[in-house]
Amino acid sequence: MALKIGNEIYPDHMAKFAQPKDFGSTHHWKTMDMYSTQYLELFQMMTSDLMAGIVREYLGPEAYLFNDQFVIKQPMEDYPFPWHFDNFYTSDPKGEFEGRYQAITTCWFLTPNNIDCGGLRFLALDKTSKKDFEIKDPNIENTETIDAQPGDVGIWTGNTLHSSEGNGSDFQRSIWLQVYSSIPLGKGWRSGYYDKQFLRNGEIAL
Repeated sequence: MALKIGNEIYPDHMAKFAQPKDFGSTHHWKTMDMYSTQYLELFQMMTSDLMAGIVREYLGPEAYLFNDQFVIKQPMEDYPFPWHFDNFYTSDPKGEFEGRYQAITTCWFLTPNNIDCGGLRFLALDKTSKKDFEIKDPNIENTETIDAQPGDVGIWTGNTLHSSEGNGSDFQRSIWLQVYSSIPLGKGWRSGYYDKQFLRNGEIAL
């Protein structure tokens, strides 16, 4: 499974979280990891019955929280994300390839996602080394930019190669990502990432 889009959530009340903040990583407030540690409401949504159902469907009855992240691109902002797969940014980048765990990313689209605004684009290939992230050609064969609307939820595996370009539109592009795994990946990975068990025997364990 590479990608699934479904109209699952209603983003209007999320707008307050997608505004400039005076904290963040890499691009100041624009890319903020572990955002749910700042806002209880986000943690409650990340661990809701809705998300439990999605995670249970793809990972089974045992699952763990790892990370959540806002990615915000302002109008006409040159803010690309290079090709990568999400498992690379964990404590065990090759673990899913080698059968040690499974992971999924769920993505709440808070604004339109398309080619004009630097929307997410995908290439369903398995990659196992850092050099594979350094693909520069935006016209690479078999690449598809997802056309999603506010309220859609995207789901992809931790081994799904994806990237995005800068925002060439006149509106902000905002997404909220959540990462779940079948084993704890946060312990020993940088600082402050989750290693909490989310599902135990199919039920919410928090």
